[in-house]
Amino acid sequence: MAVYHLTTDIAGLIKNSTDKELELLFDMDGKVARKQLQALLDKGDKLLPSANCKHFDTQEGCKCRFFGDV
Repeated sequence: MAVYHLTTDIAGLIKNSTDKELELLFDMDGKVARKQLQALLDKGDKLLPSANCKHFDTQEGCKCRFFGDV
C-alpha cells in the first residue's frame, strides 16, 4: 500500500475556508482554528502536514524522499 504525504497551504486554507469548514476540519471552534493558522503564518510557516511526517518542513513540505522513508 502506498503512503501519501500531503500538505496544505496555510494561506490558502485561511482564505478559502469558512469558520464552519475549519471547525469540521480541525474539530475545534472555527474562529480559534483560524487564529491558530494565522499565528503559524505570522511565524513564517507556509505548509501544514496531513499526518505524522518525520521529515516535514513547513516551507517545502515532506522531505522523506531524501531519507529513504518513502
